[in-house]
Amino acid sequence: MYGPWAPEYDSVLTALEQDEKIVFRPGTNPDLDTVFLDSTERVPLETALPNVRLDLKAKRIIEAWANRPTGEILDYVYFHTSPMRDAKRGMPLDLSSVLGEESPLDSVRRKPRVDEKVLREKRRLLLEALRDAPASRQTEKLDPPPRYDEQFFQVVDALDEDSN
Repeated sequence: MYGPWAPEYDSVLTALEQDEKIVFRPGTNPDLDTVFLDSTERVPLETALPNVRLDLKAKRIIEAWANRPTGEILDYVYFHTSPMRDAKRGMPLDLSSVLGEESPLDSVRRKPRVDEKVLREKRRLLLEALRDAPASRQTEKLDPPPRYDEQFFQVVDALDEDSN
């Protein structure tokens, strides 16, 4: 088995296989000793994760990496993550450093710090421009109007918490 690999995965994967949630499928390239994991049923991501925050985070990660080649993903994991940078040959990986590591996604999506005075002035100018805009340039009402249900507010709260 090539790393990074946490020993806890073995018992989890064994349990999932025994519960028939996954099946192991050998790779087809005889030069590589590969095994693939296949889910036995399709489950929507939002039902597999315990809360909206993790669901949104998982979707951001999937969006960022889904179309990248395997080599680029492996390069990132092996050379740009703290457990691998600090790894010692033959020693277990210290995965505790992952929790404190800044995700490349987080660094890209952080809100810039803006001086409150500047922000208030820009808001004032925007409101003034909107008030003075001709009716033809103002947005049309949506038909049907958007629904602001509980799920909408949960996502907004999660996004607000993520940006802090």
